[in-house]
Amino acid sequence: MSDYRAIAAATQTLQNLLLEAIREAVPGATVKTGPPEVRPPEEVGEGLINIFLFKVENLELGARVEGPAVVAGDTTTILLDVGDVLSCDEEDSFLIEVVPAGAAATPAGSGAEVAS
Repeated sequence: MSDYRAIAAATQTLQNLLLEAIREAVPGATVKTGPPEVRPPEEVGEGLINIFLFKVENLELGARVEGPAVVAGDTTTILLDVGDVLSCDEEDSFLIEVVPAGAAATPAGSGAEVAS
């Protein structure tokens, strides 16, 4: 998935799927595909999902990616749902904390966040 056109197509498809799904639950909701933003609680709006595609090669030791997000490389693609967290450990492996189905709160302006 290293070709930029394939990445763009996959991102657009995922954006459309998420938008269709969330609009049923939250009328007027929007889905963004821009870089992650950290917003103060007073600026977080209802019905906004921000999803971003992270390249495996760009994740450093200790990096954390919070879902919703897509982590893609030449040989792997990982989809993180709302509330799931992927971290990179010292053995060059990924650890994924998965939120049980139904346990994640409806996203409200959050999106993928990276902390290194």
